[in-house]
Amino acid sequence: MTLDEILKEIKNAESIVVLTHESPDGDAVGSSMSTKLILEACR
Repeated sequence: MTLDEILKEIKNAESIVVLTHESPDGDAVGSSMSTKLILEACR
């Protein structure tokens, strides 16, 4: 799958779930939050 195809899927998605591992540390929480912000900017 190309990056263009991934972006198309993101834009067409009704919702997207961002998950982290069990008992997340600060790095996991920060990564999840930055992923959320990037996904929102793509829409």
